[in-house]
Amino acid sequence: MLLISNIKWGEVAVRSKEATKTKILDAAKVILARDGFEGLKINNLADEAGVGKPLIYRYFSGLDGVVAALAQNAVANDKDGGQNIFDINAGEVDGDVLLRDLLAGGRGLASNRLSRDLLLWSLASDDAPDIAVLGSDGGDLPEVGGADGTDGTDADVDRQATYAILKAAIAFVVLYRDRHDSWAGLPIKTPNNMARMERALAKIVSKVWG
Repeated sequence: MLLISNIKWGEVAVRSKEATKTKILDAAKVILARDGFEGLKINNLADEAGVGKPLIYRYFSGLDGVVAALAQNAVANDKDGGQNIFDINAGEVDGDVLLRDLLAGGRGLASNRLSRDLLLWSLASDDAPDIAVLGSDGGDLPEVGGADGTDGTDADVDRQATYAILKAAIAFVVLYRDRHDSWAGLPIKTPNNMARMERALAKIVSKVWG
């Protein structure tokens, strides 16, 4: 009986924790919608959520973790199931797998405004949190090359650097098309031209990764 009781208490504790985390994240969304990113401060968040600041630090390690969770949830709730372009785990490096993940990342970012806003905020504001989920410190880059990044069919190709450039290029185009119609002479809001860029990306990946 004691064991069953402990299990039930454990389930209650888990549900309580998840409910509190959800309350904090929901409060953060309210603040963002009402006051913008400038209003997303720890004190404001605690007041809006009706929780103590220690709970925010306990569950999210601070504002950085809250914003990271918002970005992760935004992608997870995306109708296309897209993966955030800065949260790709290429794993076993294979050209087809890498291309699929790059495309899914780009499409996921393109279809989720909150993720794009969070990324722009992290790039434009000195006061923005360090959003680790967006790879702002480069720490999430998978090993896609040898120690020098140049293993594979062409010893002159640095796969790690190429991978980083491709991710940056995809993110830039996705962010840029929110405010502009074309880049480098190419209209970037039409499905046909987006498909052209995806085919070009596939060609680059096939050349570098085989």
